[in-house]
Amino acid sequence: MKEQADSFPALDAVADESLKIVAYFDDLMRSGVGMEGLLRAAAAMTGVRVGVEHRGRVTRCDAERRLVEDPDAARSSEWEGPDLTAWLERAGEPCANDERVLERLALAIELLDARGGPAHGLDVAIDASRTLADRTAALARLRVTPAARIRILATRPEVRAPGPVS
Repeated sequence: MKEQADSFPALDAVADESLKIVAYFDDLMRSGVGMEGLLRAAAAMTGVRVGVEHRGRVTRCDAERRLVEDPDAARSSEWEGPDLTAWLERAGEPCANDERVLERLALAIELLDARGGPAHGLDVAIDASRTLADRTAALARLRVTPAARIRILATRPEVRAPGPVS
C-alpha cells in the first residue's frame, strides 16, 4: 500500500492520510495485534477516546492508550455493522479521516473473528461465562492439557509484568 501511495505524489492531504491509515491497520493485522491493541492504535491515531461494542461487550480506550470504564461520552462518529459498533468520542466537529479510522478498526476486528483470533485462545480459556467444553477446547488449541497446572498474572496495560512467575 505504501508503494502505491508513493507513486501518486499529487494526492491531496486527506487522501494521503487515508492511505496511511489503511497501511497502518494492514501492518497491525499482519503483526497479529488483538482487539485491544487495535483499539489502542485507533485512539492514539485519532487523539480521542475510541469505543467498540462487540458481542455484547463494550471496550473503550483513551488517547493515552489506557482502557477506560467510565460512562460513554457523546459519540462524534460511529460505524455500525451487524455484530460490531465502533465510535469516537470527540468533542466538536469530526476530523476528515475519523470515518476511515473507524472503518479500518471495524474491518480489522471482523478479520480477527474470521481468522479465529485471540478471542478463541486464552480469552476463552479464562472466561468464566464460557462452557467447560469451550474452555477445554481453547486450552487444547494452546497445547495445554486439562491436567496441567497454570498460573496467569493479569496486570493493567500500563504495568509491566515482573517476568516469569513460577
